[in-house]
Amino acid sequence: MIASVILALTVFRKPPAAVLVKPAKSNSSLFNDGFNEIISTGSALRKTIRLKKQVDSIAAKKMLNNTDSALLLNISTAFNKLTTLLTNQRNEYKF
Repeated sequence: MIASVILALTVFRKPPAAVLVKPAKSNSSLFNDGFNEIISTGSALRKTIRLKKQVDSIAAKKMLNNTDSALLLNISTAFNKLTTLLTNQRNEYKF
């Protein structure tokens, strides 16, 4: 009986299941992610400024035509895409 207990606790014992641990991001990876976010935000800001200049030039006209209306619609669509991109980026990098 004692031999059975000893065998049960030593030889027949199962090793613990391996636990998979997700490796943490290294500091350089975090740095690169942050730097990429800064570059992306800067690019979006440049595009926004360019769109604003286009809107200002159209708004300075005394009379708008169909082409101006279509251009304003395209500018509005581009601005909405930029806003969505920046919002998704901000949500992705929340800690």
